[in-house]
Amino acid sequence: MSMTMTAPGHGKSSFEFMRKRASNSACSARAFGTSRLAGSNDIRKCVPSRAIRPAGLPFKLHDFGARGVSSLESALLGGMAHLVNFQGSDTLAAVLGARVFYGEPMAAFSIPAAEHSTITAWGREGEVDAYRNMLKQYAKPGALLAVVSDSYDLEHAVRHLWGEQLREAVIASGATVLIRPDSGDPTTMVMKTVQSLASTFGTTVNAKGFRVLDHVRVIQGDGITLRTIRSILAALKVNGYSADNVAFGQGGALLQVVNRDDQRFAMKCSAVDVGGVWRDVFKDPVTDPGKRSKAGRLTLLLRQGDHLTVRLDDARHDALSRDGWQSSRGRSGCSSTSSPCRSTAAAACSSPRCCTPPTGSTP
Repeated sequence: MSMTMTAPGHGKSSFEFMRKRASNSACSARAFGTSRLAGSNDIRKCVPSRAIRPAGLPFKLHDFGARGVSSLESALLGGMAHLVNFQGSDTLAAVLGARVFYGEPMAAFSIPAAEHSTITAWGREGEVDAYRNMLKQYAKPGALLAVVSDSYDLEHAVRHLWGEQLREAVIASGATVLIRPDSGDPTTMVMKTVQSLASTFGTTVNAKGFRVLDHVRVIQGDGITLRTIRSILAALKVNGYSADNVAFGQGGALLQVVNRDDQRFAMKCSAVDVGGVWRDVFKDPVTDPGKRSKAGRLTLLLRQGDHLTVRLDDARHDALSRDGWQSSRGRSGCSSTSSPCRSTAAAACSSPRCCTPPTGSTP
């Protein structure tokens, strides 16, 4: 894989640019590495007391942080520091950086994993079919796959969809399915999910007397900090469960303390064309209503410096226009040849550039 993006004022690849700057960033990488080492030590303490498999320890804290930092270089530096102590990462820049700077051909690994829009694109009524599709595509004997399950109602998904409708398919596949809560209090959600899965899939008691889930595990990727890692591990121990049941994914707080969460910024898929019919795509977790995302094909309206996001099928359009609201598409540079909405496979987003098709065009 080659990187062709160039840094301002440089004719070489961004990695060539970063190579020159890497020595100046050593202190930053050491700071990242120190935080990662603390997390590693907290998890490592569970090895003798709760029989975590030592081979699994390098994959207990997964890097989800690239999208939350300020630049590709930030992701590269922090991501490489994370890989000093762990081998699980979705930060591709760190893998490439370790190859360029340290000659490590493959410093990190990952597994197939669903994210919210790959579930919600099936619609609320198709939630179980989305999970079934993940099993069909990726659940092979000995494989691992992760499926986010809080798009609508985590408790219902874990107990009834995974624990009843899909239970036999999970067991028959021979894979280990990692269920991912992604909202609510991390410690509470992990314990509820582990206990619900234990009641439907069963457990095996390990050599240290702690219960290990059969066929399934949990990965918590929301709200993970050193404090919440310690809290979750303590809760597992108190309730008699092995730390082997849980892995952690850390995003904004892993690579850069100032990150997208400070302004609650996120770019989400909001609609998808399925067979010529537009379908809303949004998440609405009962465990955190504040995480509900916008649904439908959207456009941005402007009036004297104020902004308003509305659906393209909103009946208020004419009234808003008479009230002085104007479409921002003229300002966005969107044209009949460049609009991403022209693609029948494209998902709509909240940007006026891709959400307002040219007049008279067909999405």
